[in-house]
Amino acid sequence: MKLSPKKGNFGLREQYLMIHELKKRGMTDNDYYKNLLFLVRCFNNHKQEIKYTYFNSNVDGYIEKITFPADWTPSKARQFFALRDYIPHPKPSMYDCTGRQWTRRFRTTTLHGQVVIYHYVDIDL
Repeated sequence: MKLSPKKGNFGLREQYLMIHELKKRGMTDNDYYKNLLFLVRCFNNHKQEIKYTYFNSNVDGYIEKITFPADWTPSKARQFFALRDYIPHPKPSMYDCTGRQWTRRFRTTTLHGQVVIYHYVDIDL
């Protein structure tokens, strides 16, 4: 389950209402709450600085380049990626060509002083 929607489908108000509701119910000790809080703070503090670029797209997949701000460490970028963008391999289906996506692999590098993650996505066609 994705903890934070891509491309800002939820507004900042809805995200913090969800966090407040979890606090009210006393559910602040679990990992879901901590990961959600981490993602909301990272994404909203650096909304303009995290850039998604798609290239090398073909029929059965594409490559996504995620560029992070200069002050981010590779470990923080990998944690953000693992919680927000990583797509686990789906269970096999009896139907062919389902169109589901999954992460084939990803690579973390530093380019011009910024952390960059290349995310290779495959599509079941």
